[in-house]
Amino acid sequence: RLRQVAAAVHTSPRRLWQDFAEATGMTFNAYTLRVRVERAKALLMDLSLSISQVASASGFRSISQFRTWFRKSVGKNPREFRDMRGAG
Repeated sequence: RLRQVAAAVHTSPRRLWQDFAEATGMTFNAYTLRVRVERAKALLMDLSLSISQVASASGFRSISQFRTWFRKSVGKNPREFRDMRGAG
């Protein structure tokens, strides 16, 4: 993704990485992870979606990757989060 964004704004991936980190205080990867987790949190409230569907719709490559990063970011696994929020 970084390469795609860099190409779209006519700069090198390295330069975009540096400029992005300087402007936001976080790396491009950290930002995209945060966006994906926030999207997942919203999607988890929709009980018609399985955890696997939420993972896919949030841009994670696998359910395992999703569970790992969600837990690291939120402190709970996706099922616990859904239950805690009263959606399950």
